[in-house]
Amino acid sequence: MNEPRAAGRIARNTGFLLAAEVAGRAVSFVAGVSIARVLGVADYGIFSFAFSFAALFVMICDFGLAVIAVRDIAADRSRVGWYTGTIAAVRLALAVPTIGLLAAALFIAQHSAAIRETTLLFGASLVLNALAEVFTAAFRAFERMGRVSAVMLVQRAGAPVLGLLLLSFGHGLRGVVLGYAAGSLAALLLSVYLFVTRAGTLSVRTDIASWKPIVTSALPLAVSMVFSTVYFRMDAVMLAALRGTDAVGVFHAAWRLMEALMFVPMSFVGALFPVLTARFAAGNHDAVRGLLRRGCTLLAALVLPLAVWMTSYAGSATEALYGGAFARSAAPLAVLMWAEVAIFVNYLLTQALVAAHLQRFNAVYTAVCAGVGILLNLVLIPRFAETGAALATLATECVLFALCLRRINRVVGPMRLTGALALPVLAAGGMALTLWILRGSAMVVASVAGIGVYVALVCALGVIRVQDVRCVRDTISATRDA
Repeated sequence: MNEPRAAGRIARNTGFLLAAEVAGRAVSFVAGVSIARVLGVADYGIFSFAFSFAALFVMICDFGLAVIAVRDIAADRSRVGWYTGTIAAVRLALAVPTIGLLAAALFIAQHSAAIRETTLLFGASLVLNALAEVFTAAFRAFERMGRVSAVMLVQRAGAPVLGLLLLSFGHGLRGVVLGYAAGSLAALLLSVYLFVTRAGTLSVRTDIASWKPIVTSALPLAVSMVFSTVYFRMDAVMLAALRGTDAVGVFHAAWRLMEALMFVPMSFVGALFPVLTARFAAGNHDAVRGLLRRGCTLLAALVLPLAVWMTSYAGSATEALYGGAFARSAAPLAVLMWAEVAIFVNYLLTQALVAAHLQRFNAVYTAVCAGVGILLNLVLIPRFAETGAALATLATECVLFALCLRRINRVVGPMRLTGALALPVLAAGGMALTLWILRGSAMVVASVAGIGVYVALVCALGVIRVQDVRCVRDTISATRDA
């Protein structure tokens, strides 16, 4: 495979995904913050709990099928119609028990009517998103990221805007969730339309025998996603049980700020995944090590300055965005931003295991991390409330990093990440020192100086190379074209 052409394709596809993610998440972020300010801590706590609780059950419908579809369709594009139709049938079949179990759990837990209604509506919305993902998986396999971006924009931007619009008309929490459901339905219809008109004929298979190979292949990844979802969403559920839904609202306000940046590793790794899969399939471990080492270094370099800045100014950020009612969100936000450093890198490492057909290890590792997270939450939440949940997140992400790195080193050989990551960490240390020295100055002055020092150190230490600058330039160009 021609390396320059592959690099250009990665840049172009990353550009499409970044264009959609940046636009979609920017709109979603602004709408989400506005929703939180209008709803207040109490109703926003219900909103956040309902989403997390519904996500615990919708993972049954997900089953890890989309990632397997991208991998297998990319390997044999002639099967796109059959593969997409079969996976759509499987997810439709799983949707029924998903909603049924969610309703039963809400009934058994004896939650309030508002929580039950909000959670069921979120469950329906997430199921619709899972069905849309079936068709966008085919676009990813064909490296047609422009179509993925169109669907993504409707999901990321359309749904929260509709929710905010209904909220502004006085429909309250119910209107917000109905807006999300309507946006998810629109995204599903768009994905089906794009597939049928541009990707080929959909061959729906309803015979159970045809499902078995796909389900069997996806099972390890499905188990991994179960534990991953438990890990990421159990914080809110445990906070609600141990500290009430107000604590969930405070924690989720901080979580939303951290989550707003997740488009960076998702877009980068989403474009890199087909290339990484090809390198693994060819047995080119030297190329795999190079891709992973540079990818981890660049991802860390992107997120470290924000973690440093949030450590100093989390209180100012939460007050400016959410108002004084969410002042308690500052402490968990400062902790979560350091967890995001590990999350960025872990996203690449876990997807590398899938590309190497080692998703069974993802299942084992996320099971371990889910257990660690639950235990830490049980210990930390009663004492530190929402900050305890953030500390549990940070510790668990560090455990996941160690496990994934150990396995990848065994497969492709030592990646020597310590030396590669030390350079952006050193640059971040210079920024932290600058902010501390200027702690008595205006926030804008200290921030500009800190960022300037960080950029200077990143360039001087060679964290960013000429090839990286060219790739970013190509990505920006592709983003403008998108």
